[in-house]
Amino acid sequence: MKEALNGFKDATGQASLIGYMPALYPDTNRYHQILGIGAEEGLRFMEIGLPCRDPHLDGAVIREALKAVETRKPDFPGLIQAAGRSIEESGLMGIAMVYNERLEECGIDVFVDQCLKAGIHAVLVPNITDRNRLLLYEQTTGTGIETVSFLSFNLDEKQIESILAQTTGFLYMQSIKGSTGGQFVPGEESRKRLGRIKDMAFEYRLPVALGFGINTPTDAANAAAIGADAVIIGTAFVKAVQSGGEAFRRYLKGFSAFLRKEALCKL
Repeated sequence: MKEALNGFKDATGQASLIGYMPALYPDTNRYHQILGIGAEEGLRFMEIGLPCRDPHLDGAVIREALKAVETRKPDFPGLIQAAGRSIEESGLMGIAMVYNERLEECGIDVFVDQCLKAGIHAVLVPNITDRNRLLLYEQTTGTGIETVSFLSFNLDEKQIESILAQTTGFLYMQSIKGSTGGQFVPGEESRKRLGRIKDMAFEYRLPVALGFGINTPTDAANAAAIGADAVIIGTAFVKAVQSGGEAFRRYLKGFSAFLRKEALCKL
């Protein structure tokens, strides 16, 4: 996946889009449908939201969606496998997103094993402890599963430096304070912060994706304009999915500049 992630930007320098959906949401059939539409329109990367008791970085829309998933399919290992396999079959690259509490409940070795069986390409634990980051890095080394690291808004450069060596996929930079569902407003501070992180990540060959508060094609363009290698859309993605397949397709078409020029299903 490192080759693909380092290829976030195409030959023209255009950033990529990473979508977010809770696993098997809204239900298994519609999940398959949405993945198929995404592949047809050229989406390449999908973050898979996995439920936990307190998804504290997520706003109301994603919290409710994760709660619905947990209620309908409480078998956590089975959820990972079913969601991951569906994404793999669609031709997209799956990034499993789980909170640290659920990771510990499941066990890092079990979690990595389930991700391997499901064909998941990368794992993201936004609130991971330093100890678990090292253990996850060690467990995934040599498996083909990449580690993605979340850089919360208030991390200083010393903290970021300690994270880089245990990241093999990409860096996920939080663009705004608070939870998902807000509004990203680009400015000089955002540009400088992203620039500093990209400078630090350069020697590790790690791309930097920007997420939180990115809802529209204009938001995505603003994020790309300040240097993001990829943009991550969560809340607005879930809302579009809730409106049905064709509404989701229309929404996704608005991001055509950030999608692969040839649909994945044709490759």
